[in-house]
Amino acid sequence: MRFNVPPSSTVAKALRATLAYKGYALGSFGPFVITIDITDGPDHYIVLDGIDSEFERLALKHISTLARDDIIVRLGDIGEVQQDRRLGVLVPPNEQLGAAVESGLFRAIEEFSKLGVQTTLDRATTIGLKAAAAAAMLAGIVFAVAKLI
Repeated sequence: MRFNVPPSSTVAKALRATLAYKGYALGSFGPFVITIDITDGPDHYIVLDGIDSEFERLALKHISTLARDDIIVRLGDIGEVQQDRRLGVLVPPNEQLGAAVESGLFRAIEEFSKLGVQTTLDRATTIGLKAAAAAAMLAGIVFAVAKLI
């Protein structure tokens, strides 16, 4: 699993540094990449922009625990982000809220990494492998029955 955090703000740069220090893979290429776009936002509240996903729920949980301020969540049909592997975060120009976002996102990344969350592609591959195994087993049974006849 890889995390792509473009260095577009001081909070993004700090999160990138923390992830690199803790040994997380950073970059935008790979089979499973989570992109977190952190930019400067409105003055008094944090905005999370994404579609309903496990990572967004974890980010909301951890940021809201630390920030204790208003957090606006843009749903997939309202916001700009339309992918489950992408999260947009608008951070107010406030050091305390910026630190809360950085720490909250890092905690979300740690928890998400420990969960071993399967992607849709992983699930499809698993289902495909199970179907192939079932088909092979069925073919073996059919072959065995044909051999008996």
